[in-house]
Amino acid sequence: MQRIFEKLKNYKFQSQHVVILLAAFVVLIGLLNLFVLAQVSTVGEMGKEFPLFLILIDLALIAIIGGYLIYRVRKFVLAKKKDLFTFKFQTKIVLILSSFCIVPVFLVFLASASFFNISTKSWFSGVVEQALNESLEISSIYVDEHQEGISDDLFYMKKFAEKNTKQILLDPSQFDSSFSGQAATLSLTEAVVFVFNKQNHSTKILSKTPFSFFPSVDKFDFDSHYQPNELGYSLIFNEDDNYIRAMTEVSTMPNTYIIVGRLISDKVIRHVKNAQDAHSDYNQLKNQIKKIQAQSVFVFILIMLLIILAVTLLAVNYSSKIFLPIVDIVLATRKVSQGRYNIRIDTKNKTEEIGVLVRSFNHMVKLLGQKNSDLNLSNQIISSKKQFLETVLGNLPAATFVLDVNKNIKLFNKAGKALFPDRTLNNSDITVIFPEITKIIEKLHNSPDVSVSEKVEVKISKKTAKLYIFVSIEKSGGEINGYIVNILRIN
Repeated sequence: MQRIFEKLKNYKFQSQHVVILLAAFVVLIGLLNLFVLAQVSTVGEMGKEFPLFLILIDLALIAIIGGYLIYRVRKFVLAKKKDLFTFKFQTKIVLILSSFCIVPVFLVFLASASFFNISTKSWFSGVVEQALNESLEISSIYVDEHQEGISDDLFYMKKFAEKNTKQILLDPSQFDSSFSGQAATLSLTEAVVFVFNKQNHSTKILSKTPFSFFPSVDKFDFDSHYQPNELGYSLIFNEDDNYIRAMTEVSTMPNTYIIVGRLISDKVIRHVKNAQDAHSDYNQLKNQIKKIQAQSVFVFILIMLLIILAVTLLAVNYSSKIFLPIVDIVLATRKVSQGRYNIRIDTKNKTEEIGVLVRSFNHMVKLLGQKNSDLNLSNQIISSKKQFLETVLGNLPAATFVLDVNKNIKLFNKAGKALFPDRTLNNSDITVIFPEITKIIEKLHNSPDVSVSEKVEVKISKKTAKLYIFVSIEKSGGEINGYIVNILRIN
């Protein structure tokens, strides 16, 4: 465990780790953006703005990735000064890798925008709006019918209470029985006659049907419930307890009111409520659709920018891992071609494949340096031997020539130059300068011996001279390597 902690403590983040973390963060933020956009685009949340903090996070992440991308591209551009061809090749690779992701993202963005536009048009088609309006109208007609029915029943029960005012005051129990019977005849769920004191907001019930739970002394708010219309009554529709009620004042008694109610089926209430909610949500969505479209486009653009920057950063980072070492190898190769065999390329922060290439290059340069050192040493030895031979040959009285296999003069002494003072001897064909030697060399080839000698008379510089010529052949492995010619002037 201690070793693990020490490794974590001494661990250093490399550029590729930073890039991977940024890319992972882009994926998380992108998914968060889409999730939040889906939430604020729902019907119940359409009034909400897209969270500002998330927009700030997106912009901050774009700035961070953009800044880091500029930092990485700076090294990328510096490589251009070192090797233009590799820079162009790397640019093509980056563009190709980026386009593989950027183009699909852009196409998905266009497809999503088109699909969203087509979908919104289908949402707000005339058929949908007509269906919602008809559903709301049917619900309204049903509620209106109940309201008209309850209002008629209210006035009937009001007239009954006003007609029997004395019985309410003198014989309440007898009135309760009659009052409940009238309510049952009208299929009313509840009917209540009560006195409301406006000064202390107290309520006193004079008569009610057996299963009446309204008005409740604790929850009844007289001012909010009793808001009479031009006909002098107030309709109360409470979806929570599925009641539709009507309330009006009893004119024969001061501060006395009557309220009647009828229970409506849960299915009807749910249908009415769903129709109203659907119509309200539809209108709200219709009013908010432009805002949703703008938010969606803005969020999609932010996500697309994040993806483009992240993909470009990945392409630049991983291509740099390949091409920057290649630039180093190209530059090092140029230096090696100039004879600088001490060049070594650093293998740190290289990928495994590039590391193998770099190590092979360093090993090759090391061997070339060793071969070059050996070659220089051989050249020095050969030069020393040549100087030695020239010194030795220069002191010989005979003209001496060293020929290669093609009979070209590779080496001669002072006596040889004195023999042919007006001719260029170095790398010249001796059979051209001195044709008489041709027969002697042919004789040497036909002889089993490795040397022949012969006396000849020739004209040199328009003078007749007697020469003693000695020619020997050099062989190695049965093959001729060259000839040695010695010419001695007799007179």
